Amino acid sequence: MSSSTTIKNSFSKLLSFIPGFRRSPDNMASDYTVENIITHPYENDQHLHACLVSMGFIGKNIVIKANAKKGFTALLPYSLKDDQKKTISDYFTKMKREERKKAAQENDD
Repeated sequence: MSSSTTIKNSFSKLLSFIPGFRRSPDNMASDYTVENIITHPYENDQHLHACLVSMGFIGKNIVIKANAKKGFTALLPYSLKDDQKKTISDYFTKMKREERKKAAQENDD
């Protein structure tokens, strides 16, 4: 066995003892998520999920939980940037407008 292989194996064994570096079924998803708290007057979990998918997040990896107070906690691979939060806010506003238009059209009929 070459010295580079021995060093690589030793390093891999060392990393397996450090939480977050270990690749096992126990910690795959939970160690790599960040809580993003999202609040908006027109919040809706289905709209949030659709918006995150449109922003490039993988749908099955998105976890959305309702907060005890107001808003949602979205577990994502990284913290959302301010422009991404603005995109979500704009999306909620747009969807609320569309819902109001649809309701108005149904009332007119």
